Amino acid sequence: MAGKIKAFSILLVIISMVNIGTGCSRKPEQKPVSPPKTVGVSLVTKDEDFRKQFKKAMEENAQQEGIKLIWKESEPDKQEEDVKELLERKIKVLVIEFADETTAAAIAREAKTKDIPVLALGVMPQNVPLDGFIGIDPYRSGLQQSEFLSAALKELNPARVLIIKGLGHSVEEILLRGNLDGFQGRSNIQTTVQEVLPTEDVAARLAAMEELASYHGLIVHNPVWTEEVISLLDDLELAPNIVTVGIGATKQNIKAIMNGIHEAEIDLDPKLLGKYAYTGAKELAKEGQWQFEKQETSGSYDIPVKYVPANIISKDNIFLVEKRFEDLLGQQKEQDDNSNQGGHNSSSGGEEEGKQQNQNNKKSKVVIQTKEGKTMEIEVEGEVLKVEIQGGGGTQQKGSQGGNQQGSEGSQ
Repeated sequence: MAGKIKAFSILLVIISMVNIGTGCSRKPEQKPVSPPKTVGVSLVTKDEDFRKQFKKAMEENAQQEGIKLIWKESEPDKQEEDVKELLERKIKVLVIEFADETTAAAIAREAKTKDIPVLALGVMPQNVPLDGFIGIDPYRSGLQQSEFLSAALKELNPARVLIIKGLGHSVEEILLRGNLDGFQGRSNIQTTVQEVLPTEDVAARLAAMEELASYHGLIVHNPVWTEEVISLLDDLELAPNIVTVGIGATKQNIKAIMNGIHEAEIDLDPKLLGKYAYTGAKELAKEGQWQFEKQETSGSYDIPVKYVPANIISKDNIFLVEKRFEDLLGQQKEQDDNSNQGGHNSSSGGEEEGKQQNQNNKKSKVVIQTKEGKTMEIEVEGEVLKVEIQGGGGTQQKGSQGGNQQGSEGSQ
């Protein structure tokens, strides 16, 4: 009996050792790595600087946080086609800057059929079902434009203001409402609204206005049009007399502020817009919802929105965009330095030129006396370096460093 118990104990030890060995050989189970969430981004802006900085801001943390970005930079008339390609790639979220409201409605409808959230950028199309919007508050921006002009023209009575807006775009209607509300209570301000078709040449339209020179202030709702208007006013030598306010703060328009031919811009910072857009897209892709700021009614829809802070940039606070436009401000500083250096060089050159001119105008008098007692005086231009006396037993040369000394030597 004791032998059986001993044999059984040995068997238990062996089984235990086998189990321990088997357990040690097992590797801990690894969780499968989730594939990155894919976000499609469609842009139509022609502003290369804006596009690059927006893209850089969105890509900054995407890879580390498991987000894959697919970019489409479209021509306005090709955007719908390009977005269809994005939707076919099974993206989780569509981040889009719409070309126009008609395109926006068609794209939003297509995305909804595939259950893909749409996060719109820049300006919000009206009456389009969106899962979110990130951009500027157009009404607030309109107020900012008119408030800047009111302050700039407060000493004029009356002060005539021209507002240039696009025809048929609901966002510009909101901007205009902000403009007009901002002028409420300003009895000295007289406003005129000039509507322009999207395909119309705004510079040609303004150039044809006989009363253009009678305006004291000018508001523009389109950054490309602002560039054209500024150029026209500069060519017509009206820039010093008309205070201009735009929106968008493109590099060209910031440069015009620096050069003193444009006064102010509502700034839509592409880096900040990119950061907001990335955060919203990541939250929608991973959690199906995002941290918006408020809801705005747009036609039949309530749209979750997050507004990007927008400052008004003038020469007084242009330092706010120094980081973004450091290459432009660097060029400006270099131009200023060259201009100052050029001024010094010009001054130095002027001194040298003056010296040369004085030297050219300097006259020397040569006095000649002969053995027979005759004296002759000859006045010549410039300095005399030497005098040759030919005849009378050979050729003699007399010279010196000064005209007066030469005359003296000549008389010896």
